[in-house]
Amino acid sequence: MSVCRSNRPSSTFASAAASLMLVALLLLPGCGSRTPAPQPDSPGAAVQQFFRDLDEGRYDEATAMYDRSTRDMLSDPEVSSPDAFAEWADGKTHDGSLAAVEVVSTEETQPDTSAVVRYELVFDDGSREAGEVTLTREDGSWKLGFVG
Repeated sequence: MSVCRSNRPSSTFASAAASLMLVALLLLPGCGSRTPAPQPDSPGAAVQQFFRDLDEGRYDEATAMYDRSTRDMLSDPEVSSPDAFAEWADGKTHDGSLAAVEVVSTEETQPDTSAVVRYELVFDDGSREAGEVTLTREDGSWKLGFVG
């Protein structure tokens, strides 16, 4: 006479494990995909993104975050050049050693139109540099005025 035993605990475990695997497989395709960075939705986030772009050598992305008048000024060959901008950016970020950009304060001088952001750049060696920049909203995004 043969006795058949139910193996419920391992059957429940197997079912739960299979469910977890299915969920993991469904989520996996999104893990490696690169989506464009969202447009900064606040003046402080725009300043942080600008300095991250500078620090990582993404100069085209950084200059695109300037307001129209600053972009126009930088595109004038009598005022600036791509090499001069890259040299300035390397100096501003201490040759790519920016550890953090801390937003100290944000004052919207005209709600949802213009703002002044005070920030501190924190470098790998622990040094800090304070700064301030005026931003305006153009085409739905916060754009930086000239950063010296």
